[in-house]
Amino acid sequence: MMGTRGIIVSVSILTLALGWPTAAHAYIDPGSASIGLQALIALGAAGALALRRYARSIGGGIGSLLGRRARGEASTDAATPAATRDDVGE
Repeated sequence: MMGTRGIIVSVSILTLALGWPTAAHAYIDPGSASIGLQALIALGAAGALALRRYARSIGGGIGSLLGRRARGEASTDAATPAATRDDVGE
């Protein structure tokens, strides 16, 4: 006996098999293809520049979520040597 999931899968496969076009009578001229290629290149370049610009803030946000300290932040660990603490007298 076939369950609901099996029926849905069967109907989906049948719909795709009967509705899929056998031949697409379409034409993309070279001008349209070059505009699409140019858009993809521009999207990649913009993404790379945005990543480069915001990498430090994105990394800091991820680091704070993971519990890492930011650069230059003072350590408050108990393992800090006594000679480097401010409360040590001479």
